[in-house]
Amino acid sequence: MFDFDSTAKTVIALAFGAGVAVLAVGTAWPTGIVRVIPPLLRGYAGVIVTVALILLPFILGFDDSTAALLFCEIVGGAGVLATATLATCFASRVPEARAMTSPQAA
Repeated sequence: MFDFDSTAKTVIALAFGAGVAVLAVGTAWPTGIVRVIPPLLRGYAGVIVTVALILLPFILGFDDSTAALLFCEIVGGAGVLATATLATCFASRVPEARAMTSPQAA
């Protein structure tokens, strides 16, 4: 779809896409299919992957290719926004301790 000027750039973009698909399918959410990845671990992986996607063009010298650079920066930025939004929705399965509001009768 995008005209990246090297095979390496295309392979890296596809690898990131495959990783995101595995995370989506394997996360233990109601919509997950396999449900083996804890949501908190999925959140950490999302942050690491999106930051890597943003930095990768500069580390590997892809910044000379406009299509690859824009793809990585736009998808990485959208991933940061999505991960930041989802990070606030990770619910703990540990029940909260509740203070007693009335004394127990003997």
